[in-house]
Amino acid sequence: MRVKRFAWPRGRRAVARVRPLLACVALVSAAGVVRAEEARYEVVIDAPGNLKALVESNLSLIRWRDADGRRGRIDADQLRRLFDQGKEEIERLIATEGYYAPTIDAELEQDGDRWTARYRVVPNGVTTVEAVDLQFAGPVLQAPAGQLPSLEALRNGWTLSVGDVFRQDDWEANKRRMLQGLLIRTYPFATLTRSEAKVDVSTSKARLAVVVASGPAVRFGPLQITGLKRYPPETVRNLDPIKLGELYAQQPLFDFQQKLGNSGFFSRAEVSIDAEADPGSDPRSPFVVPPATAAQAANDATPEGTPATPLPREVTLPLRVLVEENRAQQLQVGVGLSTNSGPRATLGYNVIDFLGGAKQLRTTASVDRLNQALGVDLLFPTTASGSNYSISSNVKREDVQNEVTRGAGLSGKRTWGPEATERFTSVDYLYEKKDVTGSPQTTAQTVGVTYGVTLRRTDNLLLPTRGYLASGQVGAGVRVTNAEPFTRFYGKAIRYQPIDADNTLIVRGEVGAVLGRDTVSLPSTLLFRAGGDGSVRGYGYQSLGVRQADAIVGGRYVATGAVEVDHWLAPRFPQWGVAGFVDAGNAGNRLSDLDPVVGYGIGARWRSPVGVLDFDVAHGVDNGSTRIHFSLGVTF
Repeated sequence: MRVKRFAWPRGRRAVARVRPLLACVALVSAAGVVRAEEARYEVVIDAPGNLKALVESNLSLIRWRDADGRRGRIDADQLRRLFDQGKEEIERLIATEGYYAPTIDAELEQDGDRWTARYRVVPNGVTTVEAVDLQFAGPVLQAPAGQLPSLEALRNGWTLSVGDVFRQDDWEANKRRMLQGLLIRTYPFATLTRSEAKVDVSTSKARLAVVVASGPAVRFGPLQITGLKRYPPETVRNLDPIKLGELYAQQPLFDFQQKLGNSGFFSRAEVSIDAEADPGSDPRSPFVVPPATAAQAANDATPEGTPATPLPREVTLPLRVLVEENRAQQLQVGVGLSTNSGPRATLGYNVIDFLGGAKQLRTTASVDRLNQALGVDLLFPTTASGSNYSISSNVKREDVQNEVTRGAGLSGKRTWGPEATERFTSVDYLYEKKDVTGSPQTTAQTVGVTYGVTLRRTDNLLLPTRGYLASGQVGAGVRVTNAEPFTRFYGKAIRYQPIDADNTLIVRGEVGAVLGRDTVSLPSTLLFRAGGDGSVRGYGYQSLGVRQADAIVGGRYVATGAVEVDHWLAPRFPQWGVAGFVDAGNAGNRLSDLDPVVGYGIGARWRSPVGVLDFDVAHGVDNGSTRIHFSLGVTF
């Protein structure tokens, strides 16, 4: 039996790592000869379709020929060197697809000043998996029942099974997935101590063996903060979602770091466990569990026979936080463009430590074609219980669908809970003057209380492909002018459901209602309109509502929905996609007014670093208009 152990890079991704090495070999070979007359040549690959494409994309002889400028010019001697090394390159390339015993014939022909390099590749039998041996070592074998990760789940997640084609890409992906299953939860020091693929080229069979050593389970220890100058340690501690003694997991570290970055206090924040700390050096630590028996320690002896220091089953490591504080004052300038309201300019001035005590004062002015606003927010530092308090005030002017409103507001708000389930309560005062073309001016004042909750259950908040986002609010208040009460309900949700690897179904909806004696004495902020980006595409921004004289004003009720399918152009253009959608909905003062209007269209999608950019062309069935819409990301 003839057995080969292949050590060259593996898989399609590994092919990308091979390219620089192959190119360097080609460069050294080509540069070692005095350049003579340029050799013009073609390369012909005779191989099955998928292997032909693989070779043509990676063979040095082809890549050299297609290079730009003088780098692509070689002479006859250099051509022969590249041609001779081609067989070995092809053998390595197609081995990544499971073909370890190919027959490769090569010919180099000259016809005048033209050369033809020809390779005929017969892959012969594809190698399949004959046996898989997956083993774990270390404290994970003594983990209490129910503690994550589950070894059974990790084994079940191995997808390269007996009888499958042995592709290096699959082999590497499975090993990486199994190791990461330990690294991201409980065992951050897990290592791959054995990784062996024995390929018998005479039988085209592969025997696989993997051993993963877990290392000790890790619990989060005391917080160690570095970098604070102006702010007290509570500024960091109160944002910490991790409990002392909690088992290690990567996600809480990411959440903590994101909270620090979003707090406004820090320009940089890094959160990690202190891997250099002496694990278990303090035997009084309640979280360090000693080795099971002396016999176990004897089994861990070094090769010289000297007993090794027993590895603890669990260790507690400090949680290290490194921060850099923001400047005490910040000036921010921004510009934007929206199909709803046209060009937009914003100017912000922030005082990070306003009057001491880690309070922040944020002032923002914004101007676009329809809206002009000035807002001032006073943000208090996060409390020990995880609550955030703020006081906000604003003045604004809006001109939408022939309704001009001028108003001001003042509110106090409390926000709490993790990002996945965020809650808030607020007390709000609103004042507004409304001028509707063809109608007398009206004034509205209200005082109210609102409770809201936002659920974020997606695989990625910036570029979601699976899961849902939802928010709901319920509020109650009174009109200052006549003491008439009102209640308000509003909710919206969006669902992402993969159809397959390249297609995603997106379903979106919103509903809202205001209950009270009339709507004239309510600020337009509390009422509902529809149409435009994020609503019913194919119709103008907030053009669906209640007709009053020559204007469209807000109504008591709203209901809209959308169904969309996004197709991503992978693998060639994975960041780009196309979409088809249908929207429907309406707003009005009575439920009977919610006879839905329909819009449909197509669009382009781009996965930008800050979210998905949508560019849509939509047609309104009921008004016969065609509109362009674009938006960035989803706000929840």
